[in-house]
Amino acid sequence: MIVRIRRGVFGRWYIIHETLNGNAWSGSRWTTVDEDCVPTGGVQVRNFDTEDSARSYCISRDFTISREA
Repeated sequence: MIVRIRRGVFGRWYIIHETLNGNAWSGSRWTTVDEDCVPTGGVQVRNFDTEDSARSYCISRDFTISREA
């Protein structure tokens, strides 16, 4: 699965699905978010304090991180 790492409105880092625009990783499934990574699907979105933390999590889940962030 190809993902992007993106910084949201509150300075936290999120895992965004590469092809399902407007979807972020909750830790167990994809859920909708707005353009600032604020959840809109009623599910809390997994977020990280640093970009490195988000990248490490992606590696542990075998997500492929897109070169375009």
